[in-house]
Amino acid sequence: MTLHAHRVIQQKIMRIFFWAVISSYLSLATPIFADVPSTLPVETPRFSLNDLNGKSHSLDDWKGKIIMLNFWATWCPPCQYEVPHFIRFQKEYAHLDLQIIGIAIDDLRPVQNFARTFEINYPVLITNNNSILNEWGNEEQILPFTVFIDRKGEIINSHQGIVDELIFEYQVKPLLR
Repeated sequence: MTLHAHRVIQQKIMRIFFWAVISSYLSLATPIFADVPSTLPVETPRFSLNDLNGKSHSLDDWKGKIIMLNFWATWCPPCQYEVPHFIRFQKEYAHLDLQIIGIAIDDLRPVQNFARTFEINYPVLITNNNSILNEWGNEEQILPFTVFIDRKGEIINSHQGIVDELIFEYQVKPLLR
């Protein structure tokens, strides 16, 4: 075996090991299929939060859209894992009125850097007040946390943990029809 072939094999083994460690961490850090909180708000909570440029927004700005309201933070590995999925979902389903909205429970500068690095293509709002999670039925304050809202502005469901292809398939796609 040549030295080059040995290095290629060694690199492949290291990649497999790396992804195995990351997968194990993600599966322990947050449930992929978490129980839906039993305390979903009866009415959709109101908020007014600034985006990364300081402009104030409320849910009314996206009235008539299917909304995935995702609560996250830059320091949260499962949240980081979701972002590429959300970027793709927003790109592929915007024409069907999907609107993903990120609510970062974090400081402004790290969120701005993260959004720029990942080229986030959906609105990101920011707050330092994690009590907003309680208002949306996440009393455990688990991140990531996503709320699914229909075109009428009614909360359909919520999910604690990673929203991946499977969750998107069952929670969001039926609303897009």
